[in-house]
Amino acid sequence: MNRSTWRVGTLLATAVALTTSLLVGAPAVAETPDSDYSILVFNRTAGFAHPVIATATAAIQELGVQNDFTVDVTNQPGAFTDENLAGYDAIVFLNTTGNVLPGASERAALENYIRNGGGWAGFHAAADMGASVRTNWPFYVNLVGGAFKGHTPVHFWGPTPRFIYEGPLSEAPEETEAYMDGVVVTWEPATVNVEDQTSWGTQALQAQQTIADEWYGFLTNPRPAVRVLASLDESSYNPGPGIMGGDHPIYWCQNFEGGRSIYNGMGHPASTWRDPVFLDVARSMIEMAAGQAPWDCSPATAPAAPSSVVAEPEGTGFTISWAAPASTGGSDITGYRVYRDGVEEPIANLPAESTMFTVAGLLPGSTDRFAVSAINRVGESERSEWLANYPSFAAVRGFIDEAHSSGNLTGKALTEVLKHVDQAEKLAGGSAANHAVIAQLDNAIRKSGLPAGSDVVLAIKALSGTL
Repeated sequence: MNRSTWRVGTLLATAVALTTSLLVGAPAVAETPDSDYSILVFNRTAGFAHPVIATATAAIQELGVQNDFTVDVTNQPGAFTDENLAGYDAIVFLNTTGNVLPGASERAALENYIRNGGGWAGFHAAADMGASVRTNWPFYVNLVGGAFKGHTPVHFWGPTPRFIYEGPLSEAPEETEAYMDGVVVTWEPATVNVEDQTSWGTQALQAQQTIADEWYGFLTNPRPAVRVLASLDESSYNPGPGIMGGDHPIYWCQNFEGGRSIYNGMGHPASTWRDPVFLDVARSMIEMAAGQAPWDCSPATAPAAPSSVVAEPEGTGFTISWAAPASTGGSDITGYRVYRDGVEEPIANLPAESTMFTVAGLLPGSTDRFAVSAINRVGESERSEWLANYPSFAAVRGFIDEAHSSGNLTGKALTEVLKHVDQAEKLAGGSAANHAVIAQLDNAIRKSGLPAGSDVVLAIKALSGTL
């Protein structure tokens, strides 16, 4: 299990100097850049104003410099006109809160932009649109994919107890964020599971890692309509009022009304926007939204059934083995289930890395049947083709040798049995599963004189499907 925490990088030198110019001023107007593409960063707040906005905006501007795309910044709703938005490849809502586009014409411009194939990327508080927007502008709620419900408690260090009080300032850990004079805050560490490791937007992330942030929960689960890229393990942290009951997407993308939408619930702490891993995620999100990177954002589905499922005798049982499904459905495999025919519940629940399971304690001629299914976070595949405990021809020959060594199968009876086994194996192409073509073994059994319950008789009968 790989785990890491966001690494703290150096503060972008431009963050403080740019603070004023990033947050106020006239509406940005699209230009014709000398770069590959252009984005508009919108950082208006009509609710809580996240202190990180200036740092985050500067970080995205620096990404533009490093990766050859133009970044225009505005907090003015007047920038949202059909003509102006047409000049951008993507629009980024950066920790926006509340009703940031109150005018009908501004909302219509964003809707037209998306429906004409535009791209949208949202970070953290872009989901905190407030009751007015949730009630009166469902387009935006659906564009984001989820609406803010609540977040993890904030941990305070300082002289005045607030929220979750951790202790005096002198005992605060090294990694904190200033809140006010004499008070600092820390964030809730949580386990983040990457669900789609093939997405362009997750290439910088490990399959599982611990990250500290202000973790949002959402009023409804976005999973049915989006491709979930990463989710939170609610057992690893205190979700507080943001609890979602186990399935907790935090990062996703979707095809939306002709356009592209990608949202990431991370991005509250300032340290996040100085971390090279998160900045790589932010860059990939912008590239995807702008149509500059591979885009596979259809909702994930249950996986295909495991492939190449085979069974081989193993002592008094047999071993089922399989290969990973041809399609994971867009959400990584989380495990496998083994079923016995006639039993509703699985007889085994196996981890994702499993590729075999041994069924023990079966008689040589047992015809119990077994199947395997694959599981991802969306659901369960269909079961594989049922496999019966038909022994292989090699196993039958072993039983014949044992019967011969013990003196129970000799002379003409032995010759007849071996002849019919040879003929059956040739007809079956060496496959015990093709038992329908080897019913002629019955004749050999009847002529052998072997007891009806002997291993060789049971095995041959199993091969011929007549047990």
